[in-house]
Amino acid sequence: IRSLNSDLNSMICTALVNRTRHRMASDVRAAGEKIRNRRLFDCLTHDTNAIVNNSANDAEVNQVASSVEKQIQYALALDLNRRPRLSRTNAALIQVDERDKQANERARYMCINTAILWGWRDPVLTNKQRCRIAKAACRQVAYNFGYRKPLGSSQMPAWYGMLNRAILSGESSDPLSPSFFLRKSYIDSIENIHPGCILELFRYAQMRRGGLENFQ
Repeated sequence: IRSLNSDLNSMICTALVNRTRHRMASDVRAAGEKIRNRRLFDCLTHDTNAIVNNSANDAEVNQVASSVEKQIQYALALDLNRRPRLSRTNAALIQVDERDKQANERARYMCINTAILWGWRDPVLTNKQRCRIAKAACRQVAYNFGYRKPLGSSQMPAWYGMLNRAILSGESSDPLSPSFFLRKSYIDSIENIHPGCILELFRYAQMRRGGLENFQ
């Protein structure tokens, strides 16, 4: 009987511990979701005192967060294979380019701005949540701009980094233009490491091929 009572007590204690852990995990998730919704509300309403002063009630915060979530779900559900492609307001037709082309600078700007508006840069979010927002933003921009396929959401951090570097360095060129490259050419790299090497090779080539040869 004592053995049975001991086993029963052990089972009850284990059940209580598991229930407590489950409840704590649930409370932590709920608190994290509440903080995320508050930060998103603050970002969208530009109310810097909203969290400190608690000027917005939970209903208003949840309403904004729910609205953003609906926008993300709607963007992920957009059908890029639809022909003819209607605008999202059904007011006009979108001309679809059937070629596989990369995102232009305007599309990249729109992807970044849309994703940030939806909380993509919020450090509270997990990597999975940020990837989902980036995917939704790129898909919506691809739909609006007439791309045949979704834009590469995996390139969003690179685009954002290029934009930040251009802002910090005062670069006058457009960093998000597809024709803009941050890397130096192979010849420039050699010339930086070995000054005069390219000219010496050119002179040697002239000696071997003749004086009418040029850099080409």
